[in-house]
Parts: sequence; structure tokens; C-alpha cells
Amino acid sequence: MIFTAFLFYLITRIKKNLENTSLLLYSALSFTALSMILVVLDIKDENRLISNIKEDKKQLGIFFHHKIPLVFGDVVYLLISSYENNKYANTAEIEKFNHAILSKKDNNNKNIILIMGEASLYSRYSAYGYHLDTTPHMTKIFSTEDSCILNNAHSSSPITRDSVSMTLAFHTPENEENLFNNKSIIEMAKANGYKTYWLGSQEIQGLHGSKYGFIAQKSDDLRLTNYNDNKLANLLAKVLSDNAQKRFIIIHLYGNHLPYDNYDAIDKKALPKAADYDLTIHHTDRIINDIMNIINAKK
Repeated sequence: MIFTAFLFYLITRIKKNLENTSLLLYSALSFTALSMILVVLDIKDENRLISNIKEDKKQLGIFFHHKIPLVFGDVVYLLISSYENNKYANTAEIEKFNHAILSKKDNNNKNIILIMGEASLYSRYSAYGYHLDTTPHMTKIFSTEDSCILNNAHSSSPITRDSVSMTLAFHTPENEENLFNNKSIIEMAKANGYKTYWLGSQEIQGLHGSKYGFIAQKSDDLRLTNYNDNKLANLLAKVLSDNAQKRFIIIHLYGNHLPYDNYDAIDKKALPKAADYDLTIHHTDRIINDIMNIINAKK
């Protein structure tokens, strides 16, 4: 604001000393046109900007605030922020089941644990035939009786906020209304007598987390590790020691997420010549094994 006031003062002084004010007008118009051209060029390079704006209108204000200096960008940001409507703020229970749910049944599964990994390439998993032994534990786990590995599967989206939420609820890429109108998997589990838990390494707020965070916050027990997968097994041990008769537990990993630095010296020693991406998969495999060890210890 101080800088803007100074510029207006400077312009006023220049204007007084100019016999022809058209020069000032043309300069201002040229500056405005150049700013708008640069903004349009930047929009073309921002490949996720449109989807980000659809997710959070404030992103448009942030974009203008960053790209256009002085008053205009600030005003646009403040206006958009003041009218922002957080569509994920309502955490009240959703009453309606999706039409695909035909009935409610009881079963003998006292504990159901769903591990949600980061989207990754199956071709880099030794469990799927990769030449490096990136997943020794998963290969062993999924080769046991009553286990299987699915081929020809794909993530519902290449970005976490959509992939996780579409996996756990009924909305589609074309229409997210069912996210708000139908019970998610967590609310369905609660309706069937389960105590629900969300043990997550990724945040549930902000541009990338609010959509699946909307689902996560419906859980009875929500615990986050601040992007540290190594803490998840201990969290699981704690929740398996409570007095709940039936538990539905979602474990949301950070896994092999960009920038592919989620590994340690143990992974490096096991695969000394592997790329960072492969090392993150190896580390995730170890986390899965830690979780399985807790499950087996708790019988």
C-alpha cells in the first residue's frame, strides 16, 4: 500500500510537468495490456489452475495476487476471499445411502482395515514382476491363502484429492454431488455398527486435502502423522487396543509421493542402485509389513 501511494504521488508530479498528458495515458494503457497478456500466458502454463479454481475459488484470487502487482491483484484476492463458500465445512451426518446399496447386513468381520496408498506405477512393483525387489513383503503377503493381486487396475484420478475421495465415496469425475448427498464408506460402516478410524499421513485441509478430508472428518477417531508413515503402525496398535467391538479403519499413506524422498538408509542399502521412485516403493512395502505385523500380533 505504501509503494502504491508513492507511485500515485510520483505520477501526479510527472503529470504536472508534462505538457502532453497523452504520454502518461498511453504508458498506463501499455502497462495494463502487458500485464493482462502476461497473465493469459501464465494461465496457459498453469496446467492445473482451472481444476484448482473449480476446487477452491480462492485460487483465482491467489493467482491474480501473485501475477498482477499493486492494487488490482490485492483487491481481487480480498473480494474473492470475502465471498468464499467452503463447501466442505458441513460435517453433519448424511442420511441417504447410494442406490447401489441394496441392504444392510451384519457379518463376522470384527475388524476391517483399508490401506490407501499413493497412486503409483504397478510396473515398478516386484509383486507385479519388476526386476528390482521393491516389494518383497507385499509379494509374500499377497501370495498367502485368501489373498490376491489384481491386474489391469487403475487409479480413479492422477491427483490425491480426487482419487481418494472417489474411491471412498460415490461421486464421479463429471459430478461430485453424491459426495454430499450419499453416505461415504465411513458413514456406511458407522451405520452398520462399526467404530470408524482415519489414520493418515497426509493433511485433510487445504486445496489438496479438503475433499477427502470431508470424508475423513466423519470418522469417530481421526489421527494424523504429519507426512510420517513410520508412525502409522504404532497408531494402529493403539486403536486396536481400545474397547470397540467392531472397527473400520482407513490408513492413508504418504507413500511414494512427489518429490520421491520418502525413504531412508535401510531402503538405500537394500537397493543401492535403485532410483528414488523405486526406493519410495520399497519403503512403503516396509510400512505395509509393519502394519501387518501389528495386525498379526493383535490376532
